Amino acid sequence: MSVGVNPSGAPNPGSYAAQVSVSGTGSSNNPVLFTVTFNVIPGLTETPASLNFGSFTQGNQPPLPAPQTVTATLLQGTLTAYTLAGVINSGSCTGLPTGSPNPPPNWLSVAQTAATTFSVAVNPTVYPSLTAPVTCTGSLAISATGPNPLPPSVQVQPITFTLLPIATLSVTPNPLPAFTIVNSYPVSVTPTAVAVASLVAATPNVPYSVSITAISGGNWLTASGCTVATPCTTPSGFTLSVAPTANTLAANSANNPYLATVTIASTGTSTNGPITLPVQLFVNPQATLAVTGTVTFPAYYQSSRLRAALPWR
Repeated sequence: MSVGVNPSGAPNPGSYAAQVSVSGTGSSNNPVLFTVTFNVIPGLTETPASLNFGSFTQGNQPPLPAPQTVTATLLQGTLTAYTLAGVINSGSCTGLPTGSPNPPPNWLSVAQTAATTFSVAVNPTVYPSLTAPVTCTGSLAISATGPNPLPPSVQVQPITFTLLPIATLSVTPNPLPAFTIVNSYPVSVTPTAVAVASLVAATPNVPYSVSITAISGGNWLTASGCTVATPCTTPSGFTLSVAPTANTLAANSANNPYLATVTIASTGTSTNGPITLPVQLFVNPQATLAVTGTVTFPAYYQSSRLRAALPWR
């Protein structure tokens, strides 16, 4: 004979006793009674089961992910008779620069917002300077104190997030090459007026814009997209080209090119400010074909021979 307890039908936490009656065929002392005692221990759970703050750039721009809420509940009974406490386990980070504290101090914080709820937040002010993404893991431990027989056991909540370095923009090629076209000659067939592809290198998925400022010669330089309203993202590049109307510009000399500047600016977070690069345009005059020299024909006395010596007779 075996005696067991049905966990799904367990009553509220506490100490309980039950009497078991055992009878046997032909026995003279039926029934035999014995008492079974058992304790119901509260089972503590947390919702959600884990927290993931995703990926974000260090610092406070853009804003860090919002704090996340954890709610504790009992599998049996209620928590009204218990006092909960939440403690952050600092864990560790993978990829921190050499010599940096691991984990960074106070990188997570927890606040109890109600009897059974806790708010977990990322601390934006404690990260060292980074050059590569860092993955950090930690946990939230919730415990309870209360009446006998036993308090709920400690529950551990995994916490993860990835910290990205602030982007540093750079442009290739730098400096940008000059353009050369021919006055009144179609720009599209001028070999030295082909587009210049420029690659913007930085942390992936950093938005940036490209703007052009004309200094001389009007709006002869154009860029492919990448505006503030519709930015491009790294590591994709942008393209510069000479406007078709630029062939109406007057020819200039090597010492007096037409000038414009190209400004590349991050529309997100970057460690360096906008990059401004000069671009030059040289307009050559159309070529002039000239024939120089003297053509001399031998002299002939008889007209028939003269006609024979002339190729256009």
